[in-house]
Amino acid sequence: MKNRYAAAFEWIIAIFLIILCINTKYLSYGSFTPIAAHQKSERTYYYGPSEIADTIKLDGTILYLCRYKEWYSLSIVKKGLLRWQTAGLNIGNKIDPSAPINYSRGFTRINKDLGLNKIYGNASDPEIVKVVLENKDGSDKLQYELDSDRLFVFYWQGEDMLYKYDLLKGLDKSGNIKYETMFLNP
Repeated sequence: MKNRYAAAFEWIIAIFLIILCINTKYLSYGSFTPIAAHQKSERTYYYGPSEIADTIKLDGTILYLCRYKEWYSLSIVKKGLLRWQTAGLNIGNKIDPSAPINYSRGFTRINKDLGLNKIYGNASDPEIVKVVLENKDGSDKLQYELDSDRLFVFYWQGEDMLYKYDLLKGLDKSGNIKYETMFLNP
């Protein structure tokens, strides 16, 4: 009789654990590697497979700057409890070859205490060799040297800091401004 109760108890525990595994997002959501999570996010949005132009590793977060045909994107994956998961949407942005620089900007919540601000894009003008992001008075400046893929990414951490920078510039090899846009920040 004792063995019967023990066997029934074991079956109840086993069924409970199976239901828990099926219904728990921590065990069923995500991928075991960051690249697999990135690839899964591309399939979700009918985009890709893309070529990864740049990989940026932060603490528990990886940014993949990518190109797929005439599109560019920035995929962000973060380490979850057990698996790697996407952080935000991986949306491809179409490159306008007539525009000197195509860019996107946004904010992604990484966890409850940390957000990631980002500006990324493509330089279509072949004379542009460097992209610069700065505030109005020029006291804070980020620079990105372009290579053959013509993609760039700027990122910084912090809350409500998307509007920290005001100007995006494209410079030629002599340092002359070939492109400049001012963000309309609130």
